[in-house]
Amino acid sequence: MEPGKSRSANLTKAERQLIVELVTKYRDIVENKKTDHVMNAEKEAAWCNVCSEFNAVNGIKRNSKQLRQVNDLCP
Repeated sequence: MEPGKSRSANLTKAERQLIVELVTKYRDIVENKKTDHVMNAEKEAAWCNVCSEFNAVNGIKRNSKQLRQVNDLCP
């Protein structure tokens, strides 16, 4: 681990379920295979929306990069 970075608390089962529900809401954008400039901007906006909705409900604040990693691990 790099110095100066702290580790976030592990996600609970409810938090994982919330992430899955939020990503499902933006599934068409997040799972789109196109990688052009416009689509990448839409994907980033979708992840920002997922992040803000997750943080509004949850007590622990997480950034979109952390949520993307969790989503990659979910079946």
